[in-house]
Parts: sequence; structure tokens; C-alpha cells
Amino acid sequence: MAKIYQLDLRQYRCPLPLLMAKKALNQLSTNEQLILSLNLESSVQDFELLCEEYGYELAIDPLIDQYHSLAIRKK
Repeated sequence: MAKIYQLDLRQYRCPLPLLMAKKALNQLSTNEQLILSLNLESSVQDFELLCEEYGYELAIDPLIDQYHSLAIRKK
């Protein structure tokens, strides 16, 4: 069973959330998942581009209590 990790980046402003998420994703093994919590100032589009570039699977949850929730699985 693949592990799921969570990273709360709501207190950070761009570009830090993207850089921190990229570092965390590099440490994951195949099929492991990273759940990100981002403030509304973070650009979800940047995470979409990151996932497209590296071949990660991205799932975006609807807006939850004034923050974004993204699930990224390393393929």
C-alpha cells in the first residue's frame, strides 16, 4: 500500500509553496501521494504545470474553507 503524506503550506507565499512541494515530491517513491494545503494566493496553475512537466498525477479538491487542497501522486 502506497503511503500518503500531507504538507500544509498555507502560511507561505509564492514561490515558496511550489519550491517546498517540489522538494517533497522528489523524496517520494513511485505511487506515493502528497496532499498539499495552499492559501488562496498560491497559483494552482503553477502546480498543474509542475505535474505536467514531471508526469505526476494531480487531483484538485474544491475550495475548502478558504484554501486549496491538491493531491499529487508520483508515477
